[in-house]
Amino acid sequence: MTTTSATPQRLYLFQLAAGTIPLLTGQTLDMSAGCYLVQTGDGKNILIDSGYPPDYVSQPGTPPIERGKNVIEQLAEIGLQPDDINLLVCTHFDMDHAGFNDAFTQAELIVQREHYELARGGHPRFAGARPHWDHPALRYRQIDGDTELLPA
Repeated sequence: MTTTSATPQRLYLFQLAAGTIPLLTGQTLDMSAGCYLVQTGDGKNILIDSGYPPDYVSQPGTPPIERGKNVIEQLAEIGLQPDDINLLVCTHFDMDHAGFNDAFTQAELIVQREHYELARGGHPRFAGARPHWDHPALRYRQIDGDTELLPA
C-alpha cells in the first residue's frame, strides 16, 4: 500500500453528549452525540461535524441530554484551536451536528449540495441550528455524491 502525506495518521472521537430518546413505540433509545477529528501526515486537521451549540436547551417534554465538553474544549485538550481546522465535513445540519460550525471560519466546510439547498430553502428541521451553519463568514464547498477530498 502506497501512502502519501495526506494519509490519515490519527483519529479522535470527541464524545459530546448522551441521553435517552423516547420512541413512538413507548420504548426508549440510548443515544450519544459526537464528532471526529482526522489528522493527516501532512498536518491537515479534518473535523467531521461540530456537535450541539452552546445555546442549546432541550425542548419542553423531551428528556434532557447530558452534555460533555464541547468540541472547542476537546480540541483545546489536544492543543488545537478552531483556526487549526482545515476542513469541516458537515454530514447534515441537525442541532447535534452543526452547532459549532460558526466557530470554524478559517476552515473549508464540505456539504452535499442537495442537503445544503434543502436547508437553505428553509426546511424547519434545520432552522434551530441555522445561526450556526448559515453564518456569513463560512465558506462551503458543495459536493454531489462520493467525492475525493484529499489526494489518494
